[in-house]
Amino acid sequence: GVFNLLQGDGEVGKRLAGNEHVDGVLFTGSYEVGLKIKQETLHHFWKILALEMGGKNASIVWDDADMDKAVYECIIASYVTAGQRCSCTSRIILNKKIADQFIKRFYETAKKLSIGYWKDDPFMGPLISAEAVEKYIRFQEIAKREGCESLMRGKALDTGREGYYVTPSISLVQKFDAKSVYQKSEIFGPNVAIFVVEDFDEALQINNSTGFGLAVSVFSKNRDLYQRTLERARVGLVNWNRSTNGASSRLPFGGIGKSGN
Repeated sequence: GVFNLLQGDGEVGKRLAGNEHVDGVLFTGSYEVGLKIKQETLHHFWKILALEMGGKNASIVWDDADMDKAVYECIIASYVTAGQRCSCTSRIILNKKIADQFIKRFYETAKKLSIGYWKDDPFMGPLISAEAVEKYIRFQEIAKREGCESLMRGKALDTGREGYYVTPSISLVQKFDAKSVYQKSEIFGPNVAIFVVEDFDEALQINNSTGFGLAVSVFSKNRDLYQRTLERARVGLVNWNRSTNGASSRLPFGGIGKSGN
């Protein structure tokens, strides 16, 4: 009775969250489900409600960045756990001066990532469901339809093991569009959108455009750029020369906007 675990689907969660005898709800998941919990508990003003929802996190890599460090951190952040973390990097915003060099190295490294069953010690395991695979493939088609160039196409992978394995993917965004479905949607899979900009203010504008606000990373030796990001990025977490996945256990963790309360 000290700690009880109930396994179940959305209906079980709904009944628990909506029960008036439950004192608090701490939720980690999608924005859509978090919104439903908020609505379900609207009249339970006594409840503690902590919503840790999605992210569309960006890493900004500037022209003075340590290239080895930036490529390594962005690869880890983009593809660890097959992109299935709220804090994964799903957008990389590059300064034009180093864009070609970064893209070449990022692409070559992504090609080498091992995918497979956990006992074989791969870098990437499977997605969680067939629906997740369908969504992952579908969003690559949406990206293509919206004018993005596919630098690496992600597809379903038969490893000989039971599970929903896919290969990583990279899409080059030809033009920033705040209304783009692909550019602002959380995919929750190993897909990265790459943007190329000349101006740091443009990079911050792209970062702030999705409605999500969990984490952003800045790769630069210039502390002033980090400070500008700290002041102007609409996020809960700002990391400097570390991936969006990194967080300190001594600090609060959480986002703003569609990323939570």
